[in-house]
Amino acid sequence: MRNLLARTPDGKVSFTVLRDSKEVELQALIRNGLLGVLLENALDVPRIAQPISHAIVNNKEVTTPIANVQLVAGSEIISIQGRPVSNWEEIRNAFIASGNSVEVELRSSLYGNATTKIAIAISDKEHDALSALGWYSPLPMQMFDPIYVTRSSDGNPIKALTMGFDETINMVTMTYLTIDRLLRRTVGVDQLRGPIGIVHVGAKIANRGLSYLLFFLAIISVNLAVLNFLPLPIVDGGLFLYLIYEKLFKKPPSIGFQNAAAVFGLGLIAMLFVVTFYNDIMRLV
Repeated sequence: MRNLLARTPDGKVSFTVLRDSKEVELQALIRNGLLGVLLENALDVPRIAQPISHAIVNNKEVTTPIANVQLVAGSEIISIQGRPVSNWEEIRNAFIASGNSVEVELRSSLYGNATTKIAIAISDKEHDALSALGWYSPLPMQMFDPIYVTRSSDGNPIKALTMGFDETINMVTMTYLTIDRLLRRTVGVDQLRGPIGIVHVGAKIANRGLSYLLFFLAIISVNLAVLNFLPLPIVDGGLFLYLIYEKLFKKPPSIGFQNAAAVFGLGLIAMLFVVTFYNDIMRLV
């Protein structure tokens, strides 16, 4: 993928992603060989990639053990020996507890969520390997991460301010685009995070270093600024509309209208808080 992006000229490209068990066609803008996507280990997604049926060992092509198992790329493991599983740690524990013959139930999102069951034989040696299995890939992350560029002002404060201004504009634009996609329903409300989710993500980012944490806090500040200036009652954007109304009609809106608008705005904020709080709890449960 990295090599393909590096060879692709700047501009829009089309690609296909899997969202809610459906293939969705999207477009993205490539600049300098960058797609702007960070690939990470998906340990919480028990989905199977394209099985590797053959490999080259000592300059000879050999058949892998998985070649005889009927696996379809994109299938999701939903149970082992009738025991529901939702992530790879649960899958490992279920395999260890199941003995040498394991029945695995799969669901294929690419074929109408059809389910199928397959039998897998596990040797004692493989049991030991599963017990000793760690959760960090022995391969360097550079093999999977996209090419990225570390931006620096080289100690020039004017350049640093310019870079910060440009990045702020990008974040504001992305926030408005996210709101637009929420309204168009191309982005689900389940992607929203509330205070609990922000703290949860912030704690992970803080472990990466102070600069990452400061950037994360800057993103939150920009998001709050955008939300605060939306033309909604009770926030500054709504008050700004009141000032425009007063300027045009030489009088402020009636007290009754302002009270009703304030109640409506509080209702929207309360509903948003409930949705994000629910999303945060469901992610942690």
